[in-house]
Amino acid sequence: MPRVAALPAARQLQLLASLLSSAVALPSCQPRSAAPWIPTYHLMGPVSADPNGHLVTGPLNDANGLAFSGGFYHVFTQVSFQWAHFRSADLQTWERLPIALGLPAWDGALSMLPAEDGGAVIVYDLCPEPSNVALARPKNISDPALIEWDIYLGNASIAIDRSDFEPSIQPPNSPTCCGVTSCGKLGPPSDPSWCKVVRSNGCQATFFPGSIWKDLNGNFNFLAQTLLNNKTKEHGWWDRLGRYVAKDKSLRSWKLVDPSFASLPDGTPVVETGGGWFLPVPGSGLTPGQTGRYLLNSGGGDEFVLGDYNGHTNQFTNLSVVQHTDFARFSTDWTAVGIANGRMLQTGWLQEAGRLCPGGCAEPQEPLLSLVRELSYDKSTDTLRVLPVVELAGLRNGTLGSVATQELNGVLTLVEAAGDGGSTADIQSSFTFRPDIAPIKFGVGVFCPPRFAGIEALVNCTQVWFEVHPAGADGVRTATMSVRTAPDQFNHTAYNFTSAPFAVPMSATTINLRVLTDRAVVEAYAGVCGGHTACGKTAGTFDAIGQVAVEALAFPAMEATGVELFAVGATVGVDARAWGMGCGWVGGN
Repeated sequence: MPRVAALPAARQLQLLASLLSSAVALPSCQPRSAAPWIPTYHLMGPVSADPNGHLVTGPLNDANGLAFSGGFYHVFTQVSFQWAHFRSADLQTWERLPIALGLPAWDGALSMLPAEDGGAVIVYDLCPEPSNVALARPKNISDPALIEWDIYLGNASIAIDRSDFEPSIQPPNSPTCCGVTSCGKLGPPSDPSWCKVVRSNGCQATFFPGSIWKDLNGNFNFLAQTLLNNKTKEHGWWDRLGRYVAKDKSLRSWKLVDPSFASLPDGTPVVETGGGWFLPVPGSGLTPGQTGRYLLNSGGGDEFVLGDYNGHTNQFTNLSVVQHTDFARFSTDWTAVGIANGRMLQTGWLQEAGRLCPGGCAEPQEPLLSLVRELSYDKSTDTLRVLPVVELAGLRNGTLGSVATQELNGVLTLVEAAGDGGSTADIQSSFTFRPDIAPIKFGVGVFCPPRFAGIEALVNCTQVWFEVHPAGADGVRTATMSVRTAPDQFNHTAYNFTSAPFAVPMSATTINLRVLTDRAVVEAYAGVCGGHTACGKTAGTFDAIGQVAVEALAFPAMEATGVELFAVGATVGVDARAWGMGCGWVGGN
């Protein structure tokens, strides 16, 4: 697979040289002794003390917006029916800003329209019952800070007209229409979990609004999950991703023009369940609405489809599911994707965060967000790759350990378990193996305890490893990338295990791996190289990474800060280096 980089190599070198040469003092986060599992550079809610005096993270929920404005990168995330707001000038250190949207704001999407059309705009679900779609814009369009917002409530929602696709079969407020109760619950009446329905001409629903864009005809469009009353369908409703067109530039009134915007070649409709990001492929240089290749993110972050969009007809055709590193592998759900400063960036849930505080927590904390990552697109193979933004290297605060071109069959210590050690680290490694040898297992152990004693003791580390399998009857060789956490501080027998298969060409001789630890978080990114794929070390990062990714949450003991390299089944060559990571919060976390 050809090498893909989110930024040109020369630009990476220039940017990293600038970052690493500037001696800017990083802020200080809570010491690990006070907050053992509270991350230092992942996006999360504010840190405070609970009634027992334990430091805990505040709630955080769905990521709903990612943009660049006023010299800052902005991330918006829904929490407790409000929208929280983070911003960063450098994609290294972040600050929390005042709540952008107050009650009652649920899921939605931030889009950046051309400046002449008002720039930033948010469409979102109003909650609680009955839920409607609302719209917000910055109070001062000439102020790019995106701090203060005007909420266009009007008569509780923007107007949505679906009359062309469904006549009014029952009165709008019928408590039994399509299995919708008078409370506005969606689906069979036995399910009390939803209060998210817009009713106008009968029993329709529009919710989970997504991207807004201006097409080549000068019309504004947005996508949303759409339920139509169709008695030939199960439960009496029809679930699709609908396209709506604004009736005027105020964006206060919309009409459903296409109830099923996207379908795969086999006729399977693309159903939006919390994402709805519709953007030109990374690196295309297109402005949303222009004709070209587009990515549609659906399922709240679990899946991307790729297709051809015509900015005049608004047809989205030739769809295929993209082999994306997040798809069924990286538990980053409810994702925000956006074009920010010419780059396609993404963040979203990590796995259920569980407890990010000592045993005194009464309830598990809500999810924290992944690193902000950059998507790159390989048009020769229609694949996406994902890596943390290159600027993250600016948080490195010194080398913890390194190994250069060493043979390994067993275990090798990269970072001693002493002090904070590798509890917050950026670990990059390159494993070289003979293409004719399989099966073979190799990888990195993090959060390892002291007095480490060989392969058998790996069970006490959180492991990120590869198993390269022999070629099958079809001549295709595969590998599996896995992460398994060590027994944690809350359940000493339970393990968190995630696994992701990926193809390894017979000519491949190297797998590159990047592991980032952040007290309780492990994020890992990998890719193969060799044969037709260039493989090297550029600008302090290893190439050919981002083909596959996994993550997990671990809660290691205070003394478990070591990093180990290991290989089982054969000898591999290894190059590796680990850097400590500083605090990623302006003023501390």
